Amino acid sequence: MGGGWNRGLSSARSKLTYQQVQEIRRECSLDGANLAAIAREYKVSRRTIRDIRERELYRWVPDSGDPSDDIRERALDSQIQIW
Repeated sequence: MGGGWNRGLSSARSKLTYQQVQEIRRECSLDGANLAAIAREYKVSRRTIRDIRERELYRWVPDSGDPSDDIRERALDSQIQIW
């Protein structure tokens, strides 16, 4: 029997890639960012966009740029479900 849970891309319910999360954070940081418009663009709720912006969701995803090997490995390790 296994235990644990999947998060991020490993989750069957995941709708966003790490790159999309980074793009959303960049868009939210712009002056006059419209959460509803961003939500429509990515086909998610405004609450999801807000939670990504506030790092309540996808908090392990770096804000921008190519993550270093260490960060990438930690992100991938956190995605693996141990059986």
